[in-house]
Amino acid sequence: MRQIIKFLVIFFIVLIGAYMQAVWFPKANPKVAISKSNSYLAMDSGTPHSEIDASGMATYIGKSLKEVQAKFGATQYVSVASTGEKVLTYADKHTRSHYFQVFLKNDRVSSIFVLGKKDSIAPFKIGMKLSDVGDFSTINPDFSFHLDQQAYQFELTEEEMNYTPLIAFTNQSFALLYFGHSKGELQAIRYVDKQSLLGIMPYELTSGEDQLQIAPPKVQTEVIDKINLIQLFETLKVLNQRESQRSIKETAGLSDQANQFLQEFIKTPTDYLHMPNELISWNKRTTETKFLPSFWLDLSNSGMLQTQGPVFLNQTKGFIFSVVKDVPATAMMIHEIEMSQNLVEKNKETTVGIAIANGTVLILWQNK
Repeated sequence: MRQIIKFLVIFFIVLIGAYMQAVWFPKANPKVAISKSNSYLAMDSGTPHSEIDASGMATYIGKSLKEVQAKFGATQYVSVASTGEKVLTYADKHTRSHYFQVFLKNDRVSSIFVLGKKDSIAPFKIGMKLSDVGDFSTINPDFSFHLDQQAYQFELTEEEMNYTPLIAFTNQSFALLYFGHSKGELQAIRYVDKQSLLGIMPYELTSGEDQLQIAPPKVQTEVIDKINLIQLFETLKVLNQRESQRSIKETAGLSDQANQFLQEFIKTPTDYLHMPNELISWNKRTTETKFLPSFWLDLSNSGMLQTQGPVFLNQTKGFIFSVVKDVPATAMMIHEIEMSQNLVEKNKETTVGIAIANGTVLILWQNK
């Protein structure tokens, strides 16, 4: 009898110990496959999002300058972004079939912007449809991650999921995909690390604050504007050259007129912004964290442009962006306007004038 009682006591002790082990030492939540691809559900984050294995350009996020040059070689096209980052541009000068920019912060890759059709961006491909992306990844509406002990959550609208979706990789980097509205084809990709994503942040943050990328104090505003202008024009040129032989050229005359017009606008914006919501948006330009609404301009209100005559005004269109927060993203927005409004005609050369002052962009298109 004593042996039976002793056995039962030991049995219950072992049973209770086995039960409490799951409470005292819980297993980490595994990543669970959610599709027929290599996507995973990030169970340890507040807002789950899927990830795919890093490949192509995504694998270079966080790499050193030496590692980039070991793979792609040196380039003579080296500049500085308005954020203070070094920018290496790799391009085929004639066909632009290869064109990408590597952004480096402290000699580490923080972002890569890819436009070339033949650059290594697998599993993506310039010209692919959003439905093609669905074959290997999930398009997520919600994202969350931690950076420097700060939690961040943000969400995408239906419009953003269709035209600027975000893909997360297993190496903690991301890819912003830019799809055109007219054809629904992939036009460009922006690979970013967490900090760069927060600096750009085209989506709605629901937790945490975005990190507006401010250039180092030693970089003067005029220098920043000049750098942005050069990069903006070059990006638009590549995008248009790739689209059915559309081409643009910048002329000193039209750029001077754009500069004068922009100074007029900054001095008295009420002469050009007639809708109440436009003026409200303009007044919030220094505090708004997302891209502000942009405006078509009535060129006939410009005293300077009126002197050019009615033919000039009829041939010219003007548009203004309140804030340039990120040049590649701004270029993609401007190009979408060019395509939707047919501002750059096929098999013709369109003249453009671009002016930037204090981060505000004014662009004129002229077709004769």
